Amino acid sequence: MDAFDRFAPFIQDFIYDHDWQSLRAVQVAAADAIFNTDENVLLTASTASGKTEAAFFPILTELWEDPPASVGCVYVGPLKALINDQFLRLEDLCAEGNIPVWHWHGDVSQSHKAKMLKHPSGILQITPESLESMLLHRHNAIPRIFGDLRFVVIDEVHSLLRGDRGGQTLCCLERLSRLAGVVPRRIGLSATIGDPEATGAYLSAGTGRGCVIPRLEAPKERWRLSMEHFYVTGPQAPERGEDGLGHGGTSSEEAAYETPETSVAEQRIPSREERVEDVSPSTSPQTERTHSWAQVPGLCQLTRGVRGRDDNASPVLRGGGGAGPLSHPSRQPLREL
Repeated sequence: MDAFDRFAPFIQDFIYDHDWQSLRAVQVAAADAIFNTDENVLLTASTASGKTEAAFFPILTELWEDPPASVGCVYVGPLKALINDQFLRLEDLCAEGNIPVWHWHGDVSQSHKAKMLKHPSGILQITPESLESMLLHRHNAIPRIFGDLRFVVIDEVHSLLRGDRGGQTLCCLERLSRLAGVVPRRIGLSATIGDPEATGAYLSAGTGRGCVIPRLEAPKERWRLSMEHFYVTGPQAPERGEDGLGHGGTSSEEAAYETPETSVAEQRIPSREERVEDVSPSTSPQTERTHSWAQVPGLCQLTRGVRGRDDNASPVLRGGGGAGPLSHPSRQPLREL
């Protein structure tokens, strides 16, 4: 059974409704690790690669198939804005599966928090500081709130590796596990990092579980860096060499490497014979206009030629940096009478 067939029906409907053509590699790997193992999981992928859906599609399926008696999943986010964003992303999806989503931080209303405390269930999204505050001020209610906790999703794990905040977050999770008497699986979401094994060991500290780190086959990417510069003294770029880079001429391969590529193709200026004139039959010879336009490399502009009685009039090429209004060759300044 592949990952899609394993997902709950409301998740399959969500995928169809959003016209997804396929699941990404990180989503397939996460489904296999969460469904088929009992270990912690670390998902490392670039930004906007679908890590959130990769983690929550299997988790929501598990919670839908076997509803927990308390909060079933805790999402720990480092920022309130991130939690608010994830809350909006998950709320509609979870509503289809009758799985409540709660968020908890300093900007959340007391009425929303009171509802969660009265009916702990579903997914709780919380910051590390708010989790510590809950452990301090509501420690007697921890077993009731998290007595059937199964998953802890830690977003932006790489941001918690440096400083004391990451260690404090893991300490809070360990305290929560001891107070509630549970050992939830930890699912870490992170950007690409240099040492995923060390990060996986850090994520699994104190859980007694190993950590599965899926290896993803990402398509190869080629990065090209360029720098725009200007000469403020001395000879300018055209005077410094044939290639304009100060090298006095280079091979085609070297020039191709040093000159940044652009996605906009160059436009060739058509010759007079190739230029097509669009003349309306209703226009008189005095008002004929040519509508041939072209963009000239070197910041030149091609203005429209306004044709009067002289049929030999042609468009005028005006150089410069593009400053100032376009001028017509037939316009002359008014003389005072």
